[in-house]
Amino acid sequence: MIRTFFQFSYIESSNNRFKKGIYEYCTNETTSLEIMCSSMAGDVHFMQALDDDKPVKALVRALNRMRGALPRIFALSVLSSNNQDAAADDADNRVNDFRKLAEVVWNKKAPHQYGSEIMSFNTIKETFNSSNIEFQTMKENAMEYLRDDQTRRFLLRDVGVAGRENFSRQDAINQVFQPKTHTVWLNGNRNSAYEHVSNRNFESLRNLHEQYYRRPSQYGVSRLH
Repeated sequence: MIRTFFQFSYIESSNNRFKKGIYEYCTNETTSLEIMCSSMAGDVHFMQALDDDKPVKALVRALNRMRGALPRIFALSVLSSNNQDAAADDADNRVNDFRKLAEVVWNKKAPHQYGSEIMSFNTIKETFNSSNIEFQTMKENAMEYLRDDQTRRFLLRDVGVAGRENFSRQDAINQVFQPKTHTVWLNGNRNSAYEHVSNRNFESLRNLHEQYYRRPSQYGVSRLH
């Protein structure tokens, strides 16, 4: 059973987007050993699911215990790698960057977990649905921000002055794909990059990105990879 379990044939042809994301994650971004190690510490529910011939249930439980697995699976589910189109606008053609944004959205919507606590199947489903709705809004707003004339002018400002710590204006603008969810003080007001993207507060977002450009370390931002 264990050998066939790690062949993932039971989800390979699924039309369910979340299962497709799981398949891509398991076959391309993790290993059988990592999955197994996540459920070897006395997880009787994992072993019971295998004994009951419920491999999907066992797999989801194992992935539930792997740090960063569920948000990454969500990102793979909502953005396929074949979405890239050489003729598309650059703002549309940034699958890896938008996957980063999808992970941020999932982590924002997912309930906080403590210790060994894991999400139930119903909670995962609810989080997927709510995250998908919010991600579509965030994705559309991010694309509009990148296309905005004022954003394009932002990129041309002070072109002769290099950003500090090898952090350019483009690097600052790219933070739209990893908007911080906490608030920071700027000009006497609380600012949340995530909320600025969500609410299309592009001017406030550009002001925040200007500060990122000038003081990347202070704001804890770095170039996207």
